Amino acid sequence: MDEVLKKLKIISNNLIVKSNNSEYNIVIRSNIPFIENYDVEYSVIPHFCEWPGVYIIYNNNARIAYVGQTKDIKNRIITHFKDESKREFKENRNTKVLFFDIKEANLSICMQLEHLLIEYMNVDKKFKLLNGNAGMRRCRYYNDSSFENAFEKIWYKLKEMNFVNSKYETIRDDASLRYSPYLALNNEQFSVVSDVIKELTINNRKAVVVEGSAGTGKTAIAIHLLKLLIDYSKNINSTIDDYMIGESIDDIYKINTFFKSNKNLKIGIVFPMKNFCNTIRSNIKKIINIKASEFVFQPNEIADYYNKTKKKFDILIIDEAQRLSTSNFATSNQSNNAYNERQRKLKIPQNDYNCQLEWFDKISKKQIFFYDVSQRISKGDIDYEYFRSKWLKDNAVFKKLTIQERCIEGGEEYINLLKDIFNSKTIFDDKTINDLKNRIAHIDKYEFLNYIDIFKMTNKVKKLYDENKGGCFTLSGYSWKNTKLKDFIKNNDLKNKYGEFSLDNYDKYLDEFVKHDMHNIEIGQYKNIWNYSDNWFDSPTARNEVGCIHVTAGLDIEYAGVIIGKDLTLGEDKKLKCNKKEFHDANTKRNATEEELLEFILDSYYILFTRGRRGTFVYADDPQIQALLKELMKTVD
Repeated sequence: MDEVLKKLKIISNNLIVKSNNSEYNIVIRSNIPFIENYDVEYSVIPHFCEWPGVYIIYNNNARIAYVGQTKDIKNRIITHFKDESKREFKENRNTKVLFFDIKEANLSICMQLEHLLIEYMNVDKKFKLLNGNAGMRRCRYYNDSSFENAFEKIWYKLKEMNFVNSKYETIRDDASLRYSPYLALNNEQFSVVSDVIKELTINNRKAVVVEGSAGTGKTAIAIHLLKLLIDYSKNINSTIDDYMIGESIDDIYKINTFFKSNKNLKIGIVFPMKNFCNTIRSNIKKIINIKASEFVFQPNEIADYYNKTKKKFDILIIDEAQRLSTSNFATSNQSNNAYNERQRKLKIPQNDYNCQLEWFDKISKKQIFFYDVSQRISKGDIDYEYFRSKWLKDNAVFKKLTIQERCIEGGEEYINLLKDIFNSKTIFDDKTINDLKNRIAHIDKYEFLNYIDIFKMTNKVKKLYDENKGGCFTLSGYSWKNTKLKDFIKNNDLKNKYGEFSLDNYDKYLDEFVKHDMHNIEIGQYKNIWNYSDNWFDSPTARNEVGCIHVTAGLDIEYAGVIIGKDLTLGEDKKLKCNKKEFHDANTKRNATEEELLEFILDSYYILFTRGRRGTFVYADDPQIQALLKELMKTVD
């Protein structure tokens, strides 16, 4: 056999991976020609035929690749050769095939390896992947975590072969991976995506609303759908067939017919919050070969884009729809006038509830909304009853996400715990405190710690940021006044004095802010600023700053350190109360009753506490809340 492999010029790289209690014997075989048929000699290659495996078709000259998995690699490669959508491989000379010969292979392992390779190779960028994201469905099997651990060693073997560029850790910690359209979906998410496609095509719905609490994957599905619909509009029939596995042949035919009849659909995605929109836009253009400025928008941007181009969107995806705003609660006359001017240009009549929701009716034919009622944090955010009644009237269909995926070690128990803690009806008597304390103790894999020293907590977060190369941040409620730092920097010529604001000169800038009372957070000797950059999540200075609630929508991080300000306290009736004087978000505060304001503040802290995947640390500035947390949680002295 070795002589045959040598004659065929096939290169073999052996790898034995031991992970947990499992061992995987892997041979990575490369330099196999991409041809229309294979001689009988190729049948000698172990597991090239009639064995589950993962393969990569690649061309080093054109820097293109395609990753797949199958039960029979040889016959699958022959099928690809005849596939018109793979013609780039035939047009470029010296296209080769690499495959993973795994002795312990089964279909689940192969799907897992395929998904991980697609996710990581897209960020690595040595090759432009020709894969769509259809069928990116996460599979679970008896020792899947063991194989996920094995993937790191597989990746490093590929790097040793000069097949990939980046280190495993570099990609693992890259923000692009968190918001990639190639992330594999769980079964519930996969089913929702399939249902959305059917509702928009077969049932010809105007709108689909997907509801789900924090961490159920709304943003992941929104980004997944953007890529999927772009591919569908190019009429890649095999993509549609692969994705709709489990659907009837009649349904697949109808979906194919819809996309054949509606070529080159104009697809867009909207993120209401500026900072998060910028984060997604900067990361998505690294992965999808699109001009992000024509696909990814904030509400004001997409209204201006339509007014300028008059190009109507065929399908519009709106994430965090609960943060869509109304002009009735604008923070200033200037923003109210700008809102009304956009509405006038869109030729939408003024009404009692002027809302951005109505803009999307005008500028798109169909809409997909993602909504979470518990993440509405301002009276200026669209009211749920108005939102629901409008779409019920327009015969929209509602889908539900229930499986919590973000706080992976805390799970549903952690989310339910937070809902009970940040609840205006909860009475924190001895019985309730003991119950909550026991529930917290059972969530032992999730790092949930209370700090009584603000410096210790923020230093812990910064240390984790350094160890994880990002993904760990300090966050806070709106207990302090906002300041116009950019104007201050410009007016005081700080850039000329210290250079551009960066980590290296952070302390010098902070000294200036404190000296002129321009800082935001102040707790004893601790003084700091809120998020300075418009793309805060990816900004190096975010390591030292504090992220306010308005930059955390959709944020998916490893560890969060949350500062609870004095806007929240414990009343004599042992229920949580808001301290209106200590709350400084004018838009949320405006025209809100004390009861409404409390709900917005509680929802804000619920959001902050659901950002960290692996842990959440907390410091409370209010003595009553600090005392309560010391009773409930493990406390770091």
